[in-house]
Amino acid sequence: TYTVTRSSGTKPPSTALTVAVQAMPAEALMLGKPRILQAADSGNGTELDIGSFGGNATVRAGIWPHIAVGQHVWMRLKGNKAYGTAHNRDIWVPPGPKVSAIWLTQGYYEVSAPSSYLQELGDGRTLTVEFKVAFGQGTEETLATVFPPRTYIIRTAFNGVAPSVKQAPGNVLNPMAAEDALTVVIPDYGIQPGDQVSVTWTGAAGTAPGGSYPTPVQALPSSREIAIPVSVIAYNLGKSVTVIYTVTRSSGAKRTSAALTLAVGTLNEGALVRGRPRILQAEQDGYGDKFVTRPPDWNGWVRVDPWPHIAAGQRAWLTYSVFGGGADHFYVMPVSAHEVTAGLLVRLPPLFLSSLSTGYYLSVRLRVAFDQSTDESNLVIFPHREYLIQRGG
Repeated sequence: TYTVTRSSGTKPPSTALTVAVQAMPAEALMLGKPRILQAADSGNGTELDIGSFGGNATVRAGIWPHIAVGQHVWMRLKGNKAYGTAHNRDIWVPPGPKVSAIWLTQGYYEVSAPSSYLQELGDGRTLTVEFKVAFGQGTEETLATVFPPRTYIIRTAFNGVAPSVKQAPGNVLNPMAAEDALTVVIPDYGIQPGDQVSVTWTGAAGTAPGGSYPTPVQALPSSREIAIPVSVIAYNLGKSVTVIYTVTRSSGAKRTSAALTLAVGTLNEGALVRGRPRILQAEQDGYGDKFVTRPPDWNGWVRVDPWPHIAAGQRAWLTYSVFGGGADHFYVMPVSAHEVTAGLLVRLPPLFLSSLSTGYYLSVRLRVAFDQSTDESNLVIFPHREYLIQRGG
């Protein structure tokens, strides 16, 4: 209303004009929307990596239309711990800090978010900064104006250094040291409650699928040790493999470690001698140097004991030949599941044995495709055995 005063006296007030004062639009409030300066893009991004800085974080609030000294403010951090339980903290609550002349002069005001609070936030969880202002300078929160919230995805410290292999000191694996167990050891990467892990062993380029193995996702054992099938070793003899682990936080966030490059050794002659073939009917059950052939059965059974890292599906070339007696003769056979524990047992053709004369030398040799391929260039050659033939009566 308005009132006119004339020389004759004051007149009654005018008819009232009703003015509707609208709420502050959200886009206008964006200028004062707080941000955490250590977050991505100086606080304007979507992620806050707790491990990227030390100490407290800095929350900065800007200025907004109709800001005035004495206005009360509310600021809260609302987050979650690793298991998803609420983890909130009041930063400003009346009758505490309010808008000051310094705030207006510098165009912003900053406050610390304690490191002790931030360190308890779960990886992959969210942290929301809530902010309210009492334009009327009251202390009743329900009457305050709510600013647009800012939400960050939390990334906690992840020291994803490469794993190690328990049986491979110096990151070199002697296959004989891992006949019975192959164990990946996961370092303390910054473990959080509810973490689950998986380990991936990847064979060298061109290795058959059996030379690689991803473990199922599982809860991280207290020992931080994860077993890998020893069967992957046979495919990678003399090659380099990579080993990594992936951590899945309870929030669903995934982190992948640096890769371990592991050199897998070969099987030396001392290891291969276990699979050296022998003819059971030769002297000393095949360990001697003489083989007496006898009619009418002409028996000659070649026995091969299980060799290190034998596996079903490996291909074995068993060759027998007579020195100076013509071409080699051989069997090519896939190793069966039974033969993994029982070894190979192959009968030499009686007709072949009956043709041997005294003084001949019979050689028995074994070659194995540990990678289960049919490529003879990949065969591992075992120590052979040679017998002096004596024809019996």
